[in-house]
Amino acid sequence: MTYTLDVWYHHDTNRSKPEPVRTESELEALLTYLLTHEQPHPAQIAGQGLPTIGRRNRPDRLFKLDVSHHAPVGALLYMGPGPAVDMTEKAPDFVLTDPASERTTVVEVKSGAWVTRAAEPIEDAPALYIDKATGAEFPRDATLPISLVLQALLEFQETGQRPTCVDWQQTAIV
Repeated sequence: MTYTLDVWYHHDTNRSKPEPVRTESELEALLTYLLTHEQPHPAQIAGQGLPTIGRRNRPDRLFKLDVSHHAPVGALLYMGPGPAVDMTEKAPDFVLTDPASERTTVVEVKSGAWVTRAAEPIEDAPALYIDKATGAEFPRDATLPISLVLQALLEFQETGQRPTCVDWQQTAIV
């Protein structure tokens, strides 16, 4: 299944509603816009049709994205469920049964916050922000080439899960 992304960012129409992004070319155009237009806050990205939480039906998984205007780089913060961990030998939180093999696996899915981590940190990486109002910066090793940011968001659009095509590190800053 492919998810339409809801993207909140500052643009000419300055709407309070998210901009829907359905295709790879729309996502590329969005990243180009962000790279060329200063944003007062990082863009926020969620997927339509994914689980929500609370009375206000807020997305249970969300990205914050900041990019540089001086180089084609960016960093992602992901908040939401992380990867499932096999807990077959321990007390289960969730039980998954594969109907084809009738194999039962107990998995635990923990929510948290992670930022990207570059396999090879970019030398002289620019400051990118998780929250510009408080000055909370991404770690310098969270900076990725914009092509990897695109790849990660395309994977999220396809799976609705935290992307596996990039490395992640836990963070307490959200």
